[in-house]
Amino acid sequence: MIITMVPEPDLTPAEWSRLEALMAALAGDADAYVRELAAEALGRIGGPAAVAALMAALAGDANAAVRRKAVVALGRIGGPAAALKAAMTGDADAWVREFAVEALGRIGGPEAVAALAAALAGDADTAFHRLVAYALGRIGGHAAVDALATALTSNADPNVRQSAVEALSMIAKKYPT
Repeated sequence: MIITMVPEPDLTPAEWSRLEALMAALAGDADAYVRELAAEALGRIGGPAAVAALMAALAGDANAAVRRKAVVALGRIGGPAAALKAAMTGDADAWVREFAVEALGRIGGPEAVAALAAALAGDADTAFHRLVAYALGRIGGHAAVDALATALTSNADPNVRQSAVEALSMIAKKYPT
């Protein structure tokens, strides 16, 4: 898939040309490692065109390592929570799902908290729930506290409850009395 975008206003024509080359490599290079490197580079560059290319790779690349790099890059540059939520809940690769949790914890915001709260209430495995709790603790805020308090009082797994306590402690440290 080739992404066609209007050039970003703050890029010179030469810079735009290099960005287009990276997007083309991510979208269509036959070598998965080249696509991985392109995703990593686009994550360092950022901007709407890079986000669009990374979202396309996350949604459509057959190689899990490329999707991993794309989700990490989106977390670095603040990709849309909806795309990261889709990866967290629907990708076949466990690492992509876990990296999506970390990315949501990094970008924060109400959409990220809602996606993470829903994941914490779901029936995923303990290790996944621990990552989700940590991500909520990293974000903080009332909705994160509510989700963590619910996990603390209603989750049957003591490891998840421990993670909820640790995450609540992280939030409490942000707001000392």
